[in-house]
Amino acid sequence: MNVFVIKLKDSTGLRKNARAQLERAGVPFEFIEAIPGEPALQENFSSYDATQFVLNVGRKVTPGEIGCFAGHRAL
Repeated sequence: MNVFVIKLKDSTGLRKNARAQLERAGVPFEFIEAIPGEPALQENFSSYDATQFVLNVGRKVTPGEIGCFAGHRAL
């Protein structure tokens, strides 16, 4: 099984922590660069409907949620 860690390129502290934990556990892994939220929305979600999201979830989507979804979708 492949293990992928999706992190923003500039999240050096989070990457360092993830690397230390996975290496200590002997788990082979690969970093995948995360997609920042705002560019992800513009580039990947042309059919995104903000009104429909609010009706379904009860609040606006956050840029981080968009980026997270885009990163998982790309992987």
